[in-house]
Amino acid sequence: RKAIGLRIRESKEVYEGEVAELVVEETQDALATAYGRSISHVLLTLKTTKGTKTLKLDPTMYDSLVKEQVQQGDVIYIEANSGAVKRVGRSDSFATEFDLEAEEYVPIPKGDVHKKKQVM
Repeated sequence: RKAIGLRIRESKEVYEGEVAELVVEETQDALATAYGRSISHVLLTLKTTKGTKTLKLDPTMYDSLVKEQVQQGDVIYIEANSGAVKRVGRSDSFATEFDLEAEEYVPIPKGDVHKKKQVM
C-alpha cells in the first residue's frame, strides 16, 4: 500500500486585539430608517501588547459586530479578506469585575494588530 498525504496551507491577513474603543459614525439620511439616520462608518480601535491601531470599517461590518455582541474590552479578530468577525472572549483585565460570570477570559494578543496567520 502507498499513502499520499496532502497538507494545504493558507495564509490569512487578520486584525486581532482587544477592543479599546468602538465608535459608530451616523449621518442624517431622509431615506434611511425610521429615525432618519444611517451608519456612515465604524471606528474600531484594537489594542495588543505591542501597540494600538484604529480601523475605519464599512457599515456592513457593523451588523457582524452586533451579531457577535462585541463590546469594549472584548478580544476579537477580523479577517481582512472576507471581513468575518470572530469574538474570542473577554480580556483578562476585566476578570476581577464580578465573582461569578459565564465569560471566557483570554489574554491580550501579543505582537502587532495586523498579522499574517498560517492555517493548515
